[in-house]
Amino acid sequence: MKIAVCFAQDGTDCEDTVRRMTEAMCLYEGHRCRVMPVPGGAIGCVLTSDQHSAIPLLREGSDGNLLAVSGVPIALEGSVDSHLARAVKADFRSALDALKSLDGAFAALFWDARKRKLAVITDALGIQPLYMTRRNGLLLLATELKALTASGLLDVEIDPASWGAFVSLGFTIGNRTQLAQATRADAACVMTYDPATNNMETDRYWSWPSPRPAMTVEDVDTGDMLQIVQREIESYTSHYQPGTILLSGGFDSRLILALLRRMGIDSGALILDHGRSSAESLYATKIARNLGCQNVERFTPSPTYYSSAAYLKYLLMDEVAIPSWGLHISTHVSAHIRPEMHAVWEGLGPGFAFAPSYPRSGGFQVYIKDRCKDRTTLHWQAVFSTFSKIAGQAMYEGFRDLLARETGKYPNDDFGTARFQMSSQMRTFLAPSPVAVYANMVLPYTPALSKSLWNLAAAIPLSVTAGKKLYLRVLEQHFPEALSVPICSGGKLISRQAFTPGLWLRGNWDVVRHWCRYHWKRLPRLPFAGSSLGRLGLNRDADHTPDDLLDAVVRRAEADHPDLDADAVRRLQQAKPPYTWPVRLGRRMLFYWQIWRFIMQGRLTASNAETFLQEDVPKTSGDNA
Repeated sequence: MKIAVCFAQDGTDCEDTVRRMTEAMCLYEGHRCRVMPVPGGAIGCVLTSDQHSAIPLLREGSDGNLLAVSGVPIALEGSVDSHLARAVKADFRSALDALKSLDGAFAALFWDARKRKLAVITDALGIQPLYMTRRNGLLLLATELKALTASGLLDVEIDPASWGAFVSLGFTIGNRTQLAQATRADAACVMTYDPATNNMETDRYWSWPSPRPAMTVEDVDTGDMLQIVQREIESYTSHYQPGTILLSGGFDSRLILALLRRMGIDSGALILDHGRSSAESLYATKIARNLGCQNVERFTPSPTYYSSAAYLKYLLMDEVAIPSWGLHISTHVSAHIRPEMHAVWEGLGPGFAFAPSYPRSGGFQVYIKDRCKDRTTLHWQAVFSTFSKIAGQAMYEGFRDLLARETGKYPNDDFGTARFQMSSQMRTFLAPSPVAVYANMVLPYTPALSKSLWNLAAAIPLSVTAGKKLYLRVLEQHFPEALSVPICSGGKLISRQAFTPGLWLRGNWDVVRHWCRYHWKRLPRLPFAGSSLGRLGLNRDADHTPDDLLDAVVRRAEADHPDLDADAVRRLQQAKPPYTWPVRLGRRMLFYWQIWRFIMQGRLTASNAETFLQEDVPKTSGDNA
């Protein structure tokens, strides 16, 4: 479910505003919108994959109370249904207590009809997105940013610091968003709002545990952690069972599959087939067979995916949250998720419960040097040459200031970098695919998000999780059958044996193959090489990613927009392949900026995604207001 809220003290028609907001988030034929006026405003929702759930996530009490829950809530004690039933019937304080006991990725709205007050509760880790604009007696809340701009009350303006983070890290940090005037609701947050006074109070209901730096891998109670994950899985299945597991060759999906099989849940599996020479899909298929998974579906990525309507729809759903061009796994998988699956099992935590969120020791000095692109990199040079001088500098300087403030919230050690990663990369890079994209079609099940589990996991030091030591211990102790097939994680092949000749050969073959493919794709971009290969007819297939969509968007870019350098944009529009690296990166950044604006302006929608490449989209210089 997606949610939208408008309260205003300036005569704004809140009911009409919420109607526009919900319609902007209604992307598929099966989606249904509802708008419910309340004193001083209106609350709306879009019923999406929650319609697959046996548990109603939109509830109305007999006394006029309203409860709307976005995401897939779970409960480790009692049932989700009983918690929600108690909340919608309860007084304001009791309703908050019931909702704070939930786990999983969710954001809940509770309207107390008697007190005429709104409560907003986010999940403990802040995984389920909820965006907010608050100014001059106006409050807007929505599951998606494009709903805020669809309200007609915000201009489509970039937040420079967040776009700087997009360039430097590949994801936004803190609670800033790519849209100016919009912020993201904090994790473990309770907000209470009184429309009559425009007063909002905020509080946190969960805090991170104290770290245990002296802990060793033998000190970790893996059985206790797995019991918690198993209770989470049981709660997910109360929504719908069995679901389809998105199975890779890595740790997370393998552990979920092993748990499901042990619990007698016969889920199907969806595997991305990377080709005959790929260890990832090979070992995913083998472990599915070894663990008794019968219903296995494999699919091969389409070579034209990045010029297809399917990729446009992915961008529409994820709202250009990350640099996704060429991000094969999550983007390609989204095109093969279908409503008839009802639910998919996707990741753990997502990803950091048993593994390090950042694998290198040394605090933020090491992290920033390792992960943040500096202004001397080609990526930033492309930004400075494509965007106006003012906009480019604002992106870079705004990001560096924001980065200093956000990292300053945490200790400058391994636990600090882990906390930063979990509050930023986990929320805004890893989470968007399940909670923002897949959720339009199916219920996304992401175990390992409960407060109970993170009370244990967040205290574990890097020395225990590094090198997959903890993960391997979990499998060796509890699921040795899951180690019957080597694990492919981060491009590395891992086996329970110290040395396996066949694994060594395959791993080195993959390294050589990737090296050759990398340089072959880039050979036509070298001086003289491109023209020489072209005359020989050899560079035609050097890069298998068609650029039809990228070309179309770059051609339609608003060159005279104040954010851009008009002359530089026109040079990018006139450039011919093979492109130099600066031109290639400049076109890519222009693509992201322009497609984001099309989405925020409502010019790219689910209804025109199929014909977008053929449409003559007029260029404009202004924003919608």
